Amino acid sequence: MEQRFQIGSGLHYLLLFSTGLTIFFLLYLPFCLKIIKLYFLNIKKKLNIRFDENLNHKNIRFLICEIL
Repeated sequence: MEQRFQIGSGLHYLLLFSTGLTIFFLLYLPFCLKIIKLYFLNIKKKLNIRFDENLNHKNIRFLICEIL
């Protein structure tokens, strides 16, 4: 017996939601990552800290407070 999706079925809305969510992330995720990268670069310039160096506890605490 063939089962067909009706317009009001929950699966139909789930498929629409997941498709829309996928398109949203594909379009906006690179944009959001770019903003996050620029934000951290700004903090890096402001604090004048190189992230590849060993950070002491004072710098780490200041960095966390600056992010929050």
